[in-house]
Amino acid sequence: MVGMLPFDLPFTVFVPSEQYFRRILEPKVVTGVKAIDGNFTEEVSVNSTSDNTIAIVSRILGFSAVPLRLPSKSVPLNGELVVESLSGFRLQLGRDSTGVIFVNNISCEATDARRGQIIVHVVRGVIMDAAFEQSVMPDEDGDLG
Repeated sequence: MVGMLPFDLPFTVFVPSEQYFRRILEPKVVTGVKAIDGNFTEEVSVNSTSDNTIAIVSRILGFSAVPLRLPSKSVPLNGELVVESLSGFRLQLGRDSTGVIFVNNISCEATDARRGQIIVHVVRGVIMDAAFEQSVMPDEDGDLG
């Protein structure tokens, strides 16, 4: 995901941990019906993620990348810093008394990794808006929503 950004420009990216990335990108089968001669008679299954991986990662990047250098020490202790992501999505950053960084109430499991000018913070979740979340996350019963 970070490789999609130019490494010589100042960005901060809140990257999902591997566990959460897998959850978003794992192939999901969506079952529906297909119209045959105007009649909905045939059930079909479609892999909803495999062909959309680049689009999903690009969209997540838009929500989670900030065109600023934000090392963990720049996030106020017991305070709040509000910034806009590349897509205009509002990110509320905070740091608790133990030093843990939170982004929209999602904690970071690792902070301040670097790739060129890019600062990477690994979060325990995926930063996205509600509409995008509904399109990629499974419902409680395991179906896409």
